[in-house]
Amino acid sequence: MAIPIPLLFSSPSFLSSPKSLPLFFKPKINTSKSFNLHFHANVASSSTLTAMEVGEDLPLDYGDWLPKPDPDQRRRAGILLHPTSFKGAYGIGDFGEEAFRFIDWLHLAGCSVWQVLPLVPPDDEGSPYAGQDANCGNTFLISLEELVKDGLLTKKELPQPIDCDRVNYSIVAKLKDPLITKVKHLLNITSLFG
Repeated sequence: MAIPIPLLFSSPSFLSSPKSLPLFFKPKINTSKSFNLHFHANVASSSTLTAMEVGEDLPLDYGDWLPKPDPDQRRRAGILLHPTSFKGAYGIGDFGEEAFRFIDWLHLAGCSVWQVLPLVPPDDEGSPYAGQDANCGNTFLISLEELVKDGLLTKKELPQPIDCDRVNYSIVAKLKDPLITKVKHLLNITSLFG
C-alpha cells in the first residue's frame, strides 16, 4: 500500500528514441576556443533558436523552451516506513505527532510517496501480512493524543507513557484497547442521537 500513490516503474516514452527527445543540446566546437551551444526545441518546426557563448546569461524566456512535464511520467522518490516504527508514547508508533512530522520531512526532502505495509490488525507475532481481516484497520495505529485533541478523551484518561525499544503487543493492547473501546462506544451513541 502506498500513500498517496504507488511508485511507477515505467520509463518515459521519449527515452526510447533519441529523435523524440523534447529538448536536446547539440555542442558545436569552433576553432576560436569558444564553445557554442545550439538549443533545439522539439516543436512543430524544429529550429535552432540562438547560438550562445559559454558564460552568457540565458534569455529570460528560457523556461518556455522546455516541454511541460507530464505528471504521470515524472520520477518519484519515497520511503517505506510502517507507522508502528515511529517512536510512540504507548509502546507503538501511530498516526499522531510523529507521523505528521514525518510527512513534513518527506515534503522538505522532495519525496512524494510514503509506502507502508498493510495497516490491518497483525497476527500474534506482529506481522501485518497475516492479519485477521484485510478490511479492518489496526486500532493500535490510532493516536490517543489526537483523540484528546478531538475532544473524545481527556488528558487525565491517558495512561502513563512507557519507554521501549520493541513493540510488546500485549502491553499495547492493555493500554490502548480500553480507551479505543470507550471512544467507539461514545461515537456510536453520538451517531444514534446526532
